[in-house]
Amino acid sequence: FLADAEGCVIYQQGAGVGGTAVQLGKTATMAQCIRKALADVPEANAVTFTADNCEARKGQQYVEAAADKHNCFINPKFDKGKLSKV
Repeated sequence: FLADAEGCVIYQQGAGVGGTAVQLGKTATMAQCIRKALADVPEANAVTFTADNCEARKGQQYVEAAADKHNCFINPKFDKGKLSKV
């Protein structure tokens, strides 16, 4: 997982809390989830990824413990044109 290459500045195990969740459906990887969030919800500041769902978060404030979830705060200055094709 290359967090920085995909626009992730803080990666944590757990679920995002605060703001509004936007369900994006299933993606195969966290990297795909981040790319989908950046493309579909440009105002998202984070994503939560599970084996069954990708969730963009608008206005996420923090992460709470959840063994089956992974969260990433998105770099607000990330250049979406630099997304990898993988």
